[in-house]
Amino acid sequence: MNEVISHFYYIIGKRKCLIRFYKKKSNPIFSFEERIELIGECELDTGKDYNNFEDRKFIVNLKFGGTFIDVYAIHLKNGKNIRAKFNFI
Repeated sequence: MNEVISHFYYIIGKRKCLIRFYKKKSNPIFSFEERIELIGECELDTGKDYNNFEDRKFIVNLKFGGTFIDVYAIHLKNGKNIRAKFNFI
């Protein structure tokens, strides 16, 4: 309950990042193997274009608890918070 998992991401495009979530069926090595199943995704829209690579670094947090998964990102350079929706597939 209320566990938070964090991971660093770089926005590949200038302003959006699509994060996909997979569940493993049994000891996978790569995400394209049959032992992996896509369970959901979320899109982070920074609302601003970032041209410098270092400006694109975010930490993405997933908070588990309650009736949904709360996804939010923090821009590491300016501290701005971005909220996103997690969509189950």
